[in-house]
Amino acid sequence: MRVPGNGGTVSDVVLPTGRRRVLLVEDEPALREMARRMLASEDLDLTIAPDGAEAIELARADDSHLDLLLTDVVMPGMYGPELAHQLRTLHPGLRVVYMSGYSGGVRGPHGILEPEDLLLEKPFTRASLIRSVRDALQLDEPASWESVVVPEGRTSVRCAEAEGESTA
Repeated sequence: MRVPGNGGTVSDVVLPTGRRRVLLVEDEPALREMARRMLASEDLDLTIAPDGAEAIELARADDSHLDLLLTDVVMPGMYGPELAHQLRTLHPGLRVVYMSGYSGGVRGPHGILEPEDLLLEKPFTRASLIRSVRDALQLDEPASWESVVVPEGRTSVRCAEAEGESTA
């Protein structure tokens, strides 16, 4: 979805209303809660797990389609890529965004992430988390949209056409 600007002016657009199902997996309680709060204003069906084993249990218990896995790369018991592999057998086409403070060496031909997966480096901002989730779900064009909450409580996006920069 792209909305042409008017000579560099900002245009508001209401996001699609369909709820996407997202599984958030993070072993650090404070980071898990922070990510949950950051995503609270988005129109997502958010399920949260503290580790890979519980994430798989939750995914098996609910037979509805899972759209996105948002997971830490390094967790006790099961790494994020192993979790993604197992969940993709249950949910083919599952998109993945990895969160990691250890980005060196995880990409590329010898890295542990699949080419279609996204990597969000820690620490991250609310805007970068939301942008990564939207990019993975293909809700709008990558890196050109920012989320804002308008006074009516609706979530909308703003796009500045001038020089391709995004504004909040």
